[in-house]
Amino acid sequence: MTGYRRRIPGLNSEQVMHAMGIDDAYRVQRVLVRNANGVTELVTIEDAGPFVRKKMPLQSANRAVWAALAGSACPRLPQVAATYEMPDWFVVVYDYVPGESLANAVERAGALGAVIAAQVAQDVCEALSALHTLHVAHLDIAPANIILAADGAHLVDFGNARVLGSLDAASAGAADKAATGSGAAGASRPKGTWGFAAPEQYFYKADERSDIFAAGRLLGYMLTGIQPDDENIEEFEAALLDEDRVPVALRAVVERASRFEPSARYQSVDELSLAIFRALQGDGADTAADNTAADKDNAVQRDEGRRQSGPKQQVDGRRGSRPAQIALVVLACATALMSLTVCAKVLMGRKGEDQQAAGQQATSQQVPGDVLGVSDSDGGVQLDDDNGSNTVPARATASDIERAYQSLKISESGWHVDSNGYVDYALTIQNTSEDLIVEYPEVIITGRAADGSVVFSKSQVMGVVYPGYDLTFACMTGDGTAPATVEFALGKPQDYQVSVGTGHPTEYKVHDLSVRKDGAGKLTVSGEVEKTVEGDEWLDSQSVWLSVILRDDQGQIVYGWNGFVESPGLGEQMPFSIAVYSVPDYATVEVVPIAQ
Repeated sequence: MTGYRRRIPGLNSEQVMHAMGIDDAYRVQRVLVRNANGVTELVTIEDAGPFVRKKMPLQSANRAVWAALAGSACPRLPQVAATYEMPDWFVVVYDYVPGESLANAVERAGALGAVIAAQVAQDVCEALSALHTLHVAHLDIAPANIILAADGAHLVDFGNARVLGSLDAASAGAADKAATGSGAAGASRPKGTWGFAAPEQYFYKADERSDIFAAGRLLGYMLTGIQPDDENIEEFEAALLDEDRVPVALRAVVERASRFEPSARYQSVDELSLAIFRALQGDGADTAADNTAADKDNAVQRDEGRRQSGPKQQVDGRRGSRPAQIALVVLACATALMSLTVCAKVLMGRKGEDQQAAGQQATSQQVPGDVLGVSDSDGGVQLDDDNGSNTVPARATASDIERAYQSLKISESGWHVDSNGYVDYALTIQNTSEDLIVEYPEVIITGRAADGSVVFSKSQVMGVVYPGYDLTFACMTGDGTAPATVEFALGKPQDYQVSVGTGHPTEYKVHDLSVRKDGAGKLTVSGEVEKTVEGDEWLDSQSVWLSVILRDDQGQIVYGWNGFVESPGLGEQMPFSIAVYSVPDYATVEVVPIAQ
């Protein structure tokens, strides 16, 4: 970039050239979106990244919103790394979160199960709670703007967002005008996505309760798989009334959240999140105009840990710590999301194989920690498809469900508390049955203080565990308060999670694994991953999640982290490089892949 066409108000020529130098330092990996609203690119800078670089026309960029986001440490919101101005653009750089949009996931898989839909909705509530604390309303909560990623759901696309809070309509417009250098952003009424946007966004002043309306519609969409737009609204409402598809308590939450009159809705996202939690617990949804003061206090206390901010750190080249509320989102045909959005970076290894090989996961590779460089059936119906012969699982009985619960075991686990108080962990689940498939098994993770009191309790949902296979994964959990001990326990599967049948996962092999250290304690773990076996998952994999697992001299897990690459074709390889920070003492490193 050698010149510019016009001056940026408030910047001299030296500042403009400095901004251009910053802009040129980024290397564009690919263009994600290019339209009248600007350009969105996937970029890297030196050895850091990937990041998202969003270039917006100066006249339409809402600087006030992005300034507020830059002050947030909420892991469900973009972690802003930099903002700067060019002659024609306002530019924001933030961390890249790999995953799939909720719209695409539901289009391919249909309605989600109640548990998974509620988990995603609560992640959205977490994002909105942090956003509303900043006096910003998103005003376009819609399936296309929810990314199902490694650590749950993330809220994206802030082009419609407005600074609200205590500002009245006139001062909000003035603030937008001052922030953007024109009246464009403040004068335009935020419309949102039809069917999800609250009615007042089209004819009156919108506020935080407009986001609550959209979040309620979003929950209904996930439970029914139907868009609540003009063309499908009658089908949507009829599906909500179908108790075989939508639990009554969750339907009541949807109905109250999306009432026409804002004062009749939940008055905060904390109330909405609490109502979802109570519905899942079987307590029923609160349909009164207001929750009790005690309920409101409980909601605020329960969510406060989610909003705790801490010092930002570099993680796999992305800014910001990722305190995962790791309610795993899994994409499974006709019932829930399966491994495309698993927070676990999972490997399913054959259980019955030689224990020495199994301990290292046959598809993973280990290197000494101090080395720098390269190291060297029954119960189903058969049908043919393009991939050969698959087993269609049969419905499980009550006896099968109990048998599945007894068959699942946590065979190993390990964890480490980082400098921000979050827990980096890895564990292996075994399915010791011969004929039971368990989809998205739940792991309950409890952190305790030295006196035994509970510091946090999180629920993590995994991918599919086939009979006779293991599932190994690494992730992050906690709320920023360091525990003295961490416990892992399996929840009892529900009827929709268990089926009778057989199958096997997609398998990978890691080649040429290497580990490089620097003086600051950073590890760079790299190599190549090859797809060796196509699995029986219902969906084609688009990415590979890679769990980095560190072990001590005795082979015990002491740390877990993760990265991702695009999925290679069968027999092909894809290179990877994962940055790992603040690791404890260790003896070996292994990388464990799973189809995403």
